[in-house]
Amino acid sequence: MQAAKGEPGGFVSEQARERFMVAYDRAFTLWPRPWTEFDVETATTTTHIHRYGPADAEPVVLMHGAGFNGSTWYPNVAALGRDRPVFAIDTPGDPNRSVARAPIASPEASAAWPDARAEVVTGSRHGPSLEQADLVNVCITAFIAAASPDQARH
Repeated sequence: MQAAKGEPGGFVSEQARERFMVAYDRAFTLWPRPWTEFDVETATTTTHIHRYGPADAEPVVLMHGAGFNGSTWYPNVAALGRDRPVFAIDTPGDPNRSVARAPIASPEASAAWPDARAEVVTGSRHGPSLEQADLVNVCITAFIAAASPDQARH
């Protein structure tokens, strides 16, 4: 259903995007309740984030694998969020509600996103800095995280 044109997060049609978003929303019914979701604007993206758990502890930041979205963390969220806030970031350029305003088609473009990720998580009303977070990631997001080792504990 995604476009092959190389457009960031593009779908082959609006109908395909709408069908995907119905399935995406349905997948999040597997997350524990209550959870919240919000968007954070940066210079290069609108990044969609799902949050679960208490507000007053060191956060856990979850980054899904390439080609996926935050719904993939549903088996882990309840346990991780029992005592800590959990932030599942929908990585821009993958099929989810985040929107990249430029193609993320090279290692350099991927490596530039940690600055936006830090801006996303440290947003004034959403949580503490990444320096206080434990980052859990898989696949290409491990490369993205490694590009900014000074911003998070790995």
